[in-house]
Amino acid sequence: MKNIFIRIPVVLIFVFISTLNYSCYKEKETIGNITVYDASTNKTVAGATVKLYHINSDINMVFTTDGNGKVSHIFDNEAILDILATSNNKSGSASIRLRRGETVDQSVYIQ
Repeated sequence: MKNIFIRIPVVLIFVFISTLNYSCYKEKETIGNITVYDASTNKTVAGATVKLYHINSDINMVFTTDGNGKVSHIFDNEAILDILATSNNKSGSASIRLRRGETVDQSVYIQ
């Protein structure tokens, strides 16, 4: 009889701790990194405008590259998006395939 009174609290404590650990689990973020390069110099382009969009949806985001020619954004869902990068009358395009819980890097060359 004593064994039952000892086992029940131990099992309940184990279940409680397991539940706490599970609820603390955080899913990895879905991140898209885009780097814009000048095709003639192969150098990154700071201050370029980067548009991410999908023709058949209302997804339309505009960013400006940082000093290293990069844009980074955290997305809620997986997606395949078109990229249009422009700077000083030069432009370039590409696509990016975002996968849940992954960081995806994509380069765009403008000319």
